[in-house]
Formats: sequence, structure tokens, C-alpha cells
Amino acid sequence: MQDRFGAELLDRFRASRGVTDSWYSAERFAIGYRRSAGGVVSWAFLGTLYAECAGLAGDRRDAMLARYVARMTEPVSVPTRWAEAAPLLRPLLYGTARGRWVPGAPRRPEAELLRRPALPLLDEVVVVDLPTTIGYVSTDLVASWGVSAGEVFATAAANLAAVPGDRAAGQPSGAPALLRFVDDGSSYWVSRLLLDGWLASFEARLGARPVAFAPDRDCLLIVADGPQLADVFDLVAAEFRGATRPVSPAGYTVDDAGRVVPYQPPPGHPAHLAAMRADRWLAAEAYDVQADLLRAHWPVARQVSVASYLLAEPVDGAAPSVSTWRQDVATLLPETDQVALVSADRRQSWLVGWDELVRAVAPLRVPGLAPPRFRVQQWPQGEQLRALLAGAAHQTDGAHG
Repeated sequence: MQDRFGAELLDRFRASRGVTDSWYSAERFAIGYRRSAGGVVSWAFLGTLYAECAGLAGDRRDAMLARYVARMTEPVSVPTRWAEAAPLLRPLLYGTARGRWVPGAPRRPEAELLRRPALPLLDEVVVVDLPTTIGYVSTDLVASWGVSAGEVFATAAANLAAVPGDRAAGQPSGAPALLRFVDDGSSYWVSRLLLDGWLASFEARLGARPVAFAPDRDCLLIVADGPQLADVFDLVAAEFRGATRPVSPAGYTVDDAGRVVPYQPPPGHPAHLAAMRADRWLAAEAYDVQADLLRAHWPVARQVSVASYLLAEPVDGAAPSVSTWRQDVATLLPETDQVALVSADRRQSWLVGWDELVRAVAPLRVPGLAPPRFRVQQWPQGEQLRALLAGAAHQTDGAHG
């Protein structure tokens, strides 16, 4: 069924005026395409679209497919003069790994997004708000405008602050004091988390410290801090996993100065473990995006193992992150809580902590990657290896690999 769906989308891509070459990859469940002869390859991943179309038929299904292809292939006309572009700028929360250059990919200044860190694994980027779509602001475009990056960010924030955003628009959503803000294409509710004091202003309305969730780009949830948040994390996780344009399953609150910070309830709080899991789901999504980019563009990534960021089975409610390093196989490791060292015959494994591995191996951080990855080559030898494995959880008979 998926291959039939992929073939249908491939026909649509080939019929698009904005595409010169396209093909279907069953392995990726994606359409690869170029907008110009010999140009850079882009990928349209079909998993979310396939799920969204499952219950649709006829004109509704056809319209959704047409919108998707148009969004992926039609060129966006962004104003080239600063005076015309400035009033249209808006800030946007964007995954750290998305839209980022990776080693081996051609350097294209027109495609390198203007960005800066905003929250863990989330960046602030700037878009041009157009009638039917948005255009992302690149570093090359900023240079052509003749203004500084700081002025672009400041202008985007000022524009959004001036757009009416009625705090009363949040509708109660299934739980006490939980407000849901759904974007109409111009409100940019999720982006308002980037505005100084905006989230903090909800404390008076909620009667407690506000906690915000942005499972996707078009939905913002705000809830009062309290024991009910464990259930809210479950709700947000489901929405994040099903989102077309996911942002984060994690929670965000404000510090004493009103700045937006990650929500990190202390041990013993009913939502403590749920918040830890959400942080790791966000990291897993970021590393998955990065791994796809590396495998597509970096020749070195075809000669080494690009390890996945995985969540282990919960122990006492916690689900630590784990990556795998097979004995003496060159590997690009994500930064995880633990690393499973798997013997060459895959019959034994040892689970070691990240800090212990770093002390024993001193892995090399790969330049230019966010989130970070570290290259490892060979296991330590002799007494150093025995010391590393001494306190490790040992499994046999192919438990990993």
C-alpha cells in the first residue's frame, strides 16, 4: 500500500512545473527531487501525509495531496528589498537539526537559514509571512538586505508583538485550566513563546505558574503548573507523534525574571518522569532528522555506523536514552545517557554510562553538527577496557545489535 501511495505521489511530483527530476525511494518512503538540472536533492518524506490521507477520499484527499506537492515544489517569492520584507517578518521555533547544513552537502548560502539557539534542541528562525505560505529567511538574503542579523530578529519579534493575539482566545481543552490556542495562519501562537513576558502574563489568569506545550507548529497548550501535568504530557506526546510539523513534546515555563525556560519538575513531582521522557523524545526526533541528512549527503556516513538515539525500556518509570557501538566499528554516536557496547559476534553487550565512556575513549566531536555527535573507532584495550566494563550491566546471547 505504501509503495502504491509513493507511486501516486511520484506522478504528481513529475507533473509539477517546479521539478526537473524526481524518483521514489521505498526504503525511505520518500520522494527525492531536484528543482533544477543537476541541482541539490531534496526529500519529501511521506509517512505523515500517508497517515493523514488514510481516512480521506475523493476531492478532500485530492486537495490534500495537491497542497502537499505545491508546498514542497513551488518556489516562494520573498521580497528582495528590506523595506518590503521587514513588515512581513515573523519569528518561528524550529528544530535544531532541521534545515541545517551537514558535512558533504554543497554549501548553498541561499539555503542556510538565519537561526540562533532559543531552547534546548530548538532554534529561533525568521520567516516571511506571505498570503498562502511562508518563506524562510536565509543568511544570504539578510546580506542582500544590507541589515544585521540582530535587526532581522528584532524586527520579526516586534512585528509579532504588534499582531493582535487575544489571550482569551485559548479555549478550555479537557482538563482544568488547560488552554488550547490553534493557529489560523497569522496568529503564530507558538512563536509568541519567543516574546519577552508573553507566557509569564498568563500567571494571573491561571492562578499559578504557566506551563506551555507546542506539540506542532499550529497548536499551543498552556496549563497551570500542578500534579495534573503528568496527564498533559501524555496528551502532548500523542499529538507530537502525529504532527505534520512537530515542534516539541517537552514543557516550557518561566523563571523568576519571566524568561521562558524548560519545565523541569523536581524528583517526587507527579510529572517528573514524564518531563524527562519528553526531553528524550525531543532529542530522539532531532537525531533522527540529523541521521537522515547525514546518510543522504555525507559520504563518510556511508562508511561508518550512524547510531540511533533510542529510549530503553522504562526502569522505575524512567526511560534512559541509549545508543549502540559495536566492537571496533567506526561509529557516530549521539549523546545519550548510556551506550551499549556490543561484541563483534553480537552475543554479548555491556551497558555503560556516557560519562564513563567519555573518560575511557575520549570520543571526537564532529564539527558542525547540531545536536552533537561524537566519532569513536576502537574500543579501549586491556586494563582500560576491563575498568570500563567492571560496573556495566552485562547481557549475553545477542541482547543488542
